[in-house]
Amino acid sequence: MASSIDTTQAKNFEIWGAGFGTLNYNGQPLDLISNFSDSGQPALGQPIDVQTIMDQRPRCIIPPMAVSSGTLTFTTYGLKEDGVWGTVFNGRFKTARDLVDLFNQQLEMGAITLNWITVDLDGTPTKCFQYSGLVVTNAQKNINVDNKGARTAEQTFTCKYTRVTELTNS
Repeated sequence: MASSIDTTQAKNFEIWGAGFGTLNYNGQPLDLISNFSDSGQPALGQPIDVQTIMDQRPRCIIPPMAVSSGTLTFTTYGLKEDGVWGTVFNGRFKTARDLVDLFNQQLEMGAITLNWITVDLDGTPTKCFQYSGLVVTNAQKNINVDNKGARTAEQTFTCKYTRVTELTNS
């Protein structure tokens, strides 16, 4: 695992529980990430039993030899002056005005690599998962106004990735 992870920002959050995480792009934390979820990469195809008509049991099982793309989602907040497109991925898509603009910019710039880093309460990184070949596939605004006038404007991103690897100290 990279020893140059800056966790000073993460230490300033009031957190309860066993630990928390940060989503990093180009070595910098993304702004106020919440509700991170990775549904994994399902196997592509089914295992195949190898047996003849005379066999009572399979001789062996051939496992699937590939996986499909994985899906992850996360929620973030846009900065007032930059909006969500200028905020997420540290401003990589700041000229995007809607999801179609973001899709077009992704085609020009290529896929993204993100790191999800779990961190102990003292700020010590414990695990790092690197998501490669990542593209944004959807973005949904979650605007909430309660009866007291409080407002939050979250944006939930859905991304597909080609590979996830666990980075370790060794």
